[in-house]
Amino acid sequence: MDTYRIRKLKREYVFLHDYYEQNRSLMKDQGVRCLFMSLMAVTTLDGMVRWRRGYDKARPSKGMPGDSLSLDAYELLASFNRILGKMYCEEVEAAIMGFNAIKSRDYAVGSKQDVLLLERELAHMQAIHPGRVLVFRDRNGERMAIGRNAERLFETFGWQTATIQVDDRLVTAMPIHPNDDIFLDGMRAIVCDTNANIGDIVFVDDMEFEMSYAQQAIDCFRQGLKEGKYVLSTGGLVYHAVNEGVNERVDFPFILLSREKIELYRSDASTYVLVEGRGWNVSRDNFVVVADTASFVNFLSDNQGGEDREDLLSDECRKEEQEKADAVFREYAEAKRDRPDEIVLMVNDRLAITFGKDAVRLAKALKLGLWFRTFNHKGCAVMPMVLIPFDMLESLSGDLRRIDVFRAEERVGVDNDMITGVPSFLNDGLVADLPFANAAVFKMKDGGYGVRARLEGMDLPVVRIDEDMAVFYLAQEEGIVKETCLNAILMRAYYRSKVISRRSFSS
Repeated sequence: MDTYRIRKLKREYVFLHDYYEQNRSLMKDQGVRCLFMSLMAVTTLDGMVRWRRGYDKARPSKGMPGDSLSLDAYELLASFNRILGKMYCEEVEAAIMGFNAIKSRDYAVGSKQDVLLLERELAHMQAIHPGRVLVFRDRNGERMAIGRNAERLFETFGWQTATIQVDDRLVTAMPIHPNDDIFLDGMRAIVCDTNANIGDIVFVDDMEFEMSYAQQAIDCFRQGLKEGKYVLSTGGLVYHAVNEGVNERVDFPFILLSREKIELYRSDASTYVLVEGRGWNVSRDNFVVVADTASFVNFLSDNQGGEDREDLLSDECRKEEQEKADAVFREYAEAKRDRPDEIVLMVNDRLAITFGKDAVRLAKALKLGLWFRTFNHKGCAVMPMVLIPFDMLESLSGDLRRIDVFRAEERVGVDNDMITGVPSFLNDGLVADLPFANAAVFKMKDGGYGVRARLEGMDLPVVRIDEDMAVFYLAQEEGIVKETCLNAILMRAYYRSKVISRRSFSS
């Protein structure tokens, strides 16, 4: 059972209960009143199933209801229903057991009593096991570390700590994920039973609790990965951030998963490293990124080995994804032969994809990121590709007046969303051409590869470059892809490695 989901449902229930007590006399919408009343009366799993059926029938159509109070109430019920829909039956039953207790007690007073009890039990157990990490487990299976024990987990794994306020002092705490045993065993931690109700303890900032839990969920998933790296489509993981008063939308279409790290790839093909080893890139500002990534890996975990859905990390699924990508590229190549001077787009209802020189032309013109994808039927050739979001498709004709865009039809069963990619080093070459002269990529005596060039009449030192970049460059025909590749190599070799600076460039 996922005790975090149980806690979240109980917290939502407490909020709904208090909201209803304060506002029921003001509710004019009979449907919303009935939904609240029936929810407050639920005492069994069957009762909750009946409530969900009633909710599905009673929820308002778009544009209804008319008054803002009822609209807010329906949105609160919808949030509760969404959480409920992600839970297993045994988790819902565990949550329902706590509903009546929640309604019959002072939540704040009960939370304080539970913390004081934990502290007394901790002092007793710490005297018996000095120096050991102690974790408490309540009768519902929820676990928590408090005080120095929580801080030691933070120091070891980097997981966020949370705080509990008891009168005028703060207590450090950390929720413990159900799958954390592999980490606790490694620290020789002792799990102690407690009479406190950990699930009812109130935190000063629930975001800290959720951040810690999300980090642990991600780490548990990483531990279960096989050796190797997996690049998957996220299905549209989106992060909304407010930057200087402006709401910014950041899309992460792909994610790289491995035991060593997790990287999110932004739609412009730049990289966001979420965690590497035990180093986390987390803050309140990127809490949503962490939480949504945890939801994504939970989705993968829930479906690994499932009967109704193929394991998304299995060799069979990766082979199927490769075959679909190959099929899209074959169709692109067929259309391109008949239209060598046009940009050929493979379009679906969410985005468009194109490859090779078409991808580079669009990336330059629209300031988009380039991706690399390997296609088996081309002898494992690496191809640059570009993703065109749906909202940009309609403006293509206006933005590219001198370029004819041909939108190819997709074959039945081929899904562009299945085509994943990794950020391409060609993105460094999309900037304006730099004032280099006599640039050349060559093989060195020791078998490696290097680049040489002149800048403003001066010979620059030979710089060793990555073999993959060199091999890709040397395999290209003359044209925009090769030019962009050389530009990228020069940028990396001389500018990004600080051999020269921007001030060295002619104006």
